[in-house]
Amino acid sequence: MDSKDKKYTLVGKKMKIVFITHYSDLYGANLSMLGLAEMFIEQYDIDVYIICPQKGKVVDVARKKGIHVKCIPYIYWQGQRFITLKKLLRVIWNPICIELSCCYVKKISPDVIHSNSSVADLGVVISKRMKIPCVWHLREFGEEDYNLKYMVPSKKIGELYSSANRIIAISEYLRASYKKKYPVLDISVVYNGVKNFSVKRKKHLGCNFCVIGRITEQKGQYQVLKAVVELIKSKRDGFHLYIVGEGKDRYVNKLMEYVFSNDLGEYVTFTGYVEDISDFLCGMDVGIMSSKCEAFGRVTVEYMYAEMQVIATNYGGTKEIIGDNAMYYDFGDFICLADKMGKCMDNHYENRDELRLMAEKKFNQRVCTKNILNIYKEMGIRTN
Repeated sequence: MDSKDKKYTLVGKKMKIVFITHYSDLYGANLSMLGLAEMFIEQYDIDVYIICPQKGKVVDVARKKGIHVKCIPYIYWQGQRFITLKKLLRVIWNPICIELSCCYVKKISPDVIHSNSSVADLGVVISKRMKIPCVWHLREFGEEDYNLKYMVPSKKIGELYSSANRIIAISEYLRASYKKKYPVLDISVVYNGVKNFSVKRKKHLGCNFCVIGRITEQKGQYQVLKAVVELIKSKRDGFHLYIVGEGKDRYVNKLMEYVFSNDLGEYVTFTGYVEDISDFLCGMDVGIMSSKCEAFGRVTVEYMYAEMQVIATNYGGTKEIIGDNAMYYDFGDFICLADKMGKCMDNHYENRDELRLMAEKKFNQRVCTKNILNIYKEMGIRTN
């Protein structure tokens, strides 16, 4: 019997899951992982462990939630820069990290290894070595949204993905993208769960726009700033843009220099990372999803919970999430974006309740967690 077809059964003991994450910041993939982990612990009495490449915010938050975290600096199979050096390090350094990881996993004796993104190839490496089932959770396109490049031969990519027992994509759009590239893959779709919240709107003058997420070129904040300039040129006033998140200094400085050189100080605020996003959104009117290519978009769902009007790029999984309840523009077309922003300023938005109810129905954290547990059960793993 092929190892992928084996049934893994848990008898008379508490279930244990090891998540593998490839980064330590608190953005989409890791927030989704923590949401799952928290629900596993609180609702299903499952022990959760995380392997993370370095210390960071996700480590601190996870430990506060009672999650065991081990930092092992494995070099993952996708990267943006220094590809040649990283390829060399994968040969020299990764064998040590694999041994450390296997030793840690052996002590835990988990029932499943859950790789939390397409970047996290360590999961299947441990799975094959230790004969433990592995779920691979695809949460990004890779090159299209993060400019990531694989560091293995092309013919090995599909082979490595196929070595996982189950593969999950966070949207139908993402699933279709992977199926087009690697037709042999069997991929299930489970939408991200996003914790529900309600907002009590804070009174303010004018119209407040926000862009939330990691600050990178692919996330499109620069295009939003260009749209602000267009609004000012057209004599529009009474609005403010909040750019929420952190990024590499070089790109953040580029944005700040653009704000300074165009005298946008009274129109734009960089907030840095905001921990309590639900409280922040109480003072916002319009949420902008400006990414070049979004696989799902947790932030879009948060806009929906906050009953905000949404402007989004028309590529990726966003339309699948919010449908016709948003205004769309082509990535890079800041003239069109400025026009949509102007329309939001002029028109009172009336579909607030509809957006919130849609989010509560489709992206409930409990539903997502149950769907993941059902996949474990289909693999033959008996959950608590």
